[in-house]
Amino acid sequence: MNELIMLIAVSAVVFYWYSGLKARECAMNAARHCCTRAKVQLLDQTVQVTRQRFARSPSGQLAIARRYGFEYCTDGDSRYQGSVEIIANRSGAVWLQNCDPDTGLQSGPATGNETTPSSAQIIPLKPRGQDS
Repeated sequence: MNELIMLIAVSAVVFYWYSGLKARECAMNAARHCCTRAKVQLLDQTVQVTRQRFARSPSGQLAIARRYGFEYCTDGDSRYQGSVEIIANRSGAVWLQNCDPDTGLQSGPATGNETTPSSAQIIPLKPRGQDS
C-alpha cells in the first residue's frame, strides 16, 4: 500500500514538473510573439514564474494558471516589465508595462509603480492553428 501511495506522489510531482515545462515554453513563445508585434526587444530571452494558482480553463475545467514575467526594452537602455498568463498550457493575455495602445510603443519612462493592468495594454493571443 505504501508503494502505491509513493508511486502516486512521484507521478504527481513528475506531472507538475512536466506541465511547468510546457507552460514555460508556451509563455516564452507568447512573449516573443508579443514583443515582435509591439516592435520591442525581449531581454534575456527568458521568462520566470511570478504567480501560480488554480483557475478555470476556457472549457470550464479546473487547471493551473501561471503568470510569467519578462523584461523588454524599446531603446536598448531602459528595461520594462511584461507578463504572460498561461492557463492549462494555453496562452491567455500578454501585458506590457506603460505601453501606448495605439502604437504598441512606450508612452513614457517607467516610474516603477505601473504594476497594475490598468496602465497596460492587454494583447489577446489566438489559440494555435487560428492564424489570420
